Amino acid sequence: MIYSVLEQHIDGSMWYHLDWSFDSNESAVNFIQAKKQQDFWSDRYMEIFTHDKPLPQGKALYTLDGVNFREVSGAIIWNKEQGAL
Repeated sequence: MIYSVLEQHIDGSMWYHLDWSFDSNESAVNFIQAKKQQDFWSDRYMEIFTHDKPLPQGKALYTLDGVNFREVSGAIIWNKEQGAL
């Protein structure tokens, strides 16, 4: 299982930021707690998204449904069941 941290933007979309994936829930929780100590992230809603197939690394992605993840252009590049498209 992979534990990725998603951060909610004002429009409701959930964003995966560069390399915010972890091997354990505990590591993801610790990451969120550390981010919440930083002024920029202190008021941001974050949640842990669990999945089996790795998200593309090195780029920011967002989801509106928790299944399909899009790159900034809006193109769907990852699906929870299929992985990278």
